[in-house]
Amino acid sequence: LYEYYVSFGQSVPIGTNLTNNFKTGNSLSIVVNTPYRITKVFNVFDFNLTSEIFLKNYKYKKNSNYNSNYNANGFYIILEPENLSTSKINYGIGLCHMNQGSYNKIAPILKLNLETEINLIKFYDFLSNINLLNKNTETRYFIEKIELKIGTSPELFLGFPGKQGDWTSGLDLYMKLNLFNL
Repeated sequence: LYEYYVSFGQSVPIGTNLTNNFKTGNSLSIVVNTPYRITKVFNVFDFNLTSEIFLKNYKYKKNSNYNSNYNANGFYIILEPENLSTSKINYGIGLCHMNQGSYNKIAPILKLNLETEINLIKFYDFLSNINLLNKNTETRYFIEKIELKIGTSPELFLGFPGKQGDWTSGLDLYMKLNLFNL
């Protein structure tokens, strides 16, 4: 069974080659959980395979060395360790097209996802129990189907457009929502 998520948030620059010249921008991703697995890595770990297609934008600072935004788009293959916890750590590797002004570069990228699931039904039940909301079976059923996750994702881009040998890094702060099962 495939599951589809939309992830949106903020891309925060890390490291001097980004923080000196660019401000926090936006990020948008489509994440697809697949039924595929990798089993018994080092005879211990089982991973689910997930893919992600992303768009990121870091806004240029007016007093920087650049006069246009730094954009990145690409894809990840993500290894998600099998566990039933609401908090997860995932590992990703991918390829990215980076663009800054007239400079373009395709480079490998690495990421780590740290995310946790927000249980909206507990929040709805709490509001219903203290009489701030009227209990409604249809509303509760709808809320049960929503999967909301929040997370952070440090990333390492193995390149920078127009500069040989430079690496860049960023941090995504995001919300991930499963709308396709509603």
